[in-house]
Amino acid sequence: YVSRMCTIITPEQLFNQHLVTVLFSETTATAIKENLITEDQMTAYDPQLMLAIPRLSILRGLLQDNGGILDLSQDVSRIPEYFRPHVPVLLDVKKLLEELSKSNLRTLKVCLASSIDPSDDSDPSVLHCLYLTISGIADQMISNHAKDLRQMLQSTFKMNQPQVITSPELISSSSKRDDLGITSMDCIEPSSSSRAGDQCSDTEPRIRSQLREDAPPWVPDCEVSRCTLCNDNFTLIKRKHHCRYCGKVKLHVRST
Repeated sequence: YVSRMCTIITPEQLFNQHLVTVLFSETTATAIKENLITEDQMTAYDPQLMLAIPRLSILRGLLQDNGGILDLSQDVSRIPEYFRPHVPVLLDVKKLLEELSKSNLRTLKVCLASSIDPSDDSDPSVLHCLYLTISGIADQMISNHAKDLRQMLQSTFKMNQPQVITSPELISSSSKRDDLGITSMDCIEPSSSSRAGDQCSDTEPRIRSQLREDAPPWVPDCEVSRCTLCNDNFTLIKRKHHCRYCGKVKLHVRST
């Protein structure tokens, strides 16, 4: 019943989401260092990164040593469900990546990050094939698991936001503002706040006692089987509701 009302994920699925988020975050940090993406893009939440990060992450996962989440030598059931349907294609992609030179690999990274087809570069057939295949797998992941990918990318953006280094002058000025704020708070006349507190302490019991006196007596549920207004029988759909004004049991529509 609950699974029909909302999405329920298993602990394994949640763990896989964390693994993919870590892969996305590590890929993003490396891409910033290699000038594939910029910090300005991260700060502005550039929509282009929604495509670039999954594509570069697939490339990074295939180039990693054994033991990563895209280690294709392990059992298929241990690979996250986002990549599982593409394992046969990823095996072919991995073989082609192992034969690429460093310059061509750099070109492929730049093209995946900027969504530029490398058909005009050297070895166009290989790079073009790798670009289309990796981009197609990443785009299909985004389409089939849009909600999960959106959450993982959101976490990736938060973890890789550039840190703002505050200058000593700003720190000193902020501390001065804090000192002024403390001083201004100390200058408030204590008699006025104490008087306000005394007024609140006197008013609260009076309001509470008035509410208790004005509250109507509630009719017990067990004594009523029909709406006191329309005389309809109560059912699983027509539920009992107490009227807050008179305390009688009525249908929900009537009680409002």
